[in-house]
Amino acid sequence: GLHRSTNGGRTWTRLAGNGLPRGTMGRVGVDWSRSDPNVIFAQIEVGADNEPVSQDAPEPQAARGGGGGGGGRGGAPAPPNPTVSGIWRSSDKGLTWTFVSNENQRPMYYSQIRIDPNNVDVVYVAGTNPAKSVDGGKTFTRLSGMGHDDNHAIWIDPMDSDHVMYGNDGGLDV
Repeated sequence: GLHRSTNGGRTWTRLAGNGLPRGTMGRVGVDWSRSDPNVIFAQIEVGADNEPVSQDAPEPQAARGGGGGGGGRGGAPAPPNPTVSGIWRSSDKGLTWTFVSNENQRPMYYSQIRIDPNNVDVVYVAGTNPAKSVDGGKTFTRLSGMGHDDNHAIWIDPMDSDHVMYGNDGGLDV
């Protein structure tokens, strides 16, 4: 689940509703924007026990065989689906949330999301295909040239947004 404290961590409130996915949340990766502290991104694994999808909603990710917002075999990407794993954004310190995309590669294993400290719309994710978004997490471009494909950690230099490090099973890529 996702919890919020407003008193320095003395007490915590579990967040539910207000735009967050229904049902069990698995692994959750969280980051907040240093350039706009009201903005938080959460990469959330959504359990299969979510509430039934309405007839006019897109079919769940498992039913369409896709992952990470994808397409595949030359097909068009599937429409974003807030009933499965993906990325949510809050612009009011976690009070309300908006579904952004289904980018979440192997959520039970990665779920690492980082916001550029100088630009709230630049977002990085880890995974076997590390990726970068320049539109607030709506779309992602795969990063190439990594030394290894299991990327778990991301660091962005607060003084130079072009200096990004990915920690992976093969070491460190700069």
